[in-house]
Amino acid sequence: AFKPRIGHIVQRAQDAFNARHDRLTQLLNGPSFHERVSRAIDRMLSAAANPQSAAAEASSPRQLPCSVLALDVDRFKQVNDTHGHLYGDLTLHALAYCLSDFCKEASKASGVQLTAARPSGEEFLVLIEGTYDTSAAVEIADQLRRRVVT
Repeated sequence: AFKPRIGHIVQRAQDAFNARHDRLTQLLNGPSFHERVSRAIDRMLSAAANPQSAAAEASSPRQLPCSVLALDVDRFKQVNDTHGHLYGDLTLHALAYCLSDFCKEASKASGVQLTAARPSGEEFLVLIEGTYDTSAAVEIADQLRRRVVT
């Protein structure tokens, strides 16, 4: 009786993961990313409305300002047309791995929280929580660009 319950729990967890993530890249899907952005905006609005609590929570990168980066793979249609959809899928998977790895490393190193998503096609988004000015987001975007190019 114990073993079937474990299997059921594992299946439910897998179904929940699949509902929130892109199947090809394992990154958050569009609706899950938009939900995450909405929560970040709600936290910012709440902090603006209640400055005393915002000051107390300023040490948490998930509590204050955020930025969103949008990435698009140049000439991706040409990759698919020339090399086939399997190669295109491998390209998207490799880019997603690079993006996910960068987000983990940058989150650890910088104290901000980065979350990557693939809402559709060759488009990717990154939520940066805890950026207090645009120059910090621009620097993160430039670091990501350099990582992807190499």
